[in-house]
Amino acid sequence: MSRLWSAAPLLLTLASLFWAGNFVLGRAVGTGAAGDLGPVALAFWRWVAAFALVLALGGRLAWRERREIARAWPFLLFAGLMSVSAYNTLIYVGLQSTPVLNALLLQSAIPVLILVAGFASLLALLFFNRGVALIGAARAGGFLHLMPVFGSLLSAVFLAEMPRTYHLIGGAVVIAGVLLAQGVLRRPGLRRAAAQKV
Repeated sequence: MSRLWSAAPLLLTLASLFWAGNFVLGRAVGTGAAGDLGPVALAFWRWVAAFALVLALGGRLAWRERREIARAWPFLLFAGLMSVSAYNTLIYVGLQSTPVLNALLLQSAIPVLILVAGFASLLALLFFNRGVALIGAARAGGFLHLMPVFGSLLSAVFLAEMPRTYHLIGGAVVIAGVLLAQGVLRRPGLRRAAAQKV
């Protein structure tokens, strides 16, 4: 488990996969049609379920840090309203009228709620923050561009929204860019030269 927790590229890739899956699920169940959750209800229940998971896993630690949390309460409230509440609600509203691929490119139900809360709300944030801690924000940020790649695959499988040729070309460019930024695509001679400089 500690080896997994130290594998930044894997953690960052999984975070992008989980966030892309959030868009697909938002399009699939957040339309407000008969039997579906509406976008506001999906956002609300997603974060209620995520809060319950965080409370179960980290409630004791949060209680120990309650003075720090209380001191940062205004900032935490503002950040929560803007980054979690408004952002996700607006994503789900937008997904009512646009395909997943368009929504992902613009941003680069109990079982569904558990899936969304566990993966997109909890594990994705946990993995992404750990990846940033391991390799830095600049290198970790490149992995966010994998979301459209994963989103196109997931939406093709689960929503029958087939990607167009330009989506496939864009996905190949994104993958090549991430690999290049991580140093995977460098030629051996360039790697040796870089290693000798260090």
